[in-house]
Amino acid sequence: MTSFMRVAHALSDKTRCDIVERLAERCHSTKELEEALQVHRGVLIRHTQVLEHAGIIDSVLKERQKIMSLRDRPFEALSDWMCDVGQTAKTEKMLAG
Repeated sequence: MTSFMRVAHALSDKTRCDIVERLAERCHSTKELEEALQVHRGVLIRHTQVLEHAGIIDSVLKERQKIMSLRDRPFEALSDWMCDVGQTAKTEKMLAG
């Protein structure tokens, strides 16, 4: 699976998108996300592992708490891909029309 596909897969779930939206605002601990999203720790950990594997979030242990933050690069790659596909479609449409 390509990195783009891992990012797309990771963002195909509402809970993971909710996590990403929270982390776009600021870094959060696991406990803060559990409370904000009202999900059990096991569910949250499973979703954050998918996001980490896709390279969307980073986490560090700080004072016995897991602190998560959002990475920029996966979104830049996703945006670039969407622009490329959109430009190709636009060009093909112009050539056909």
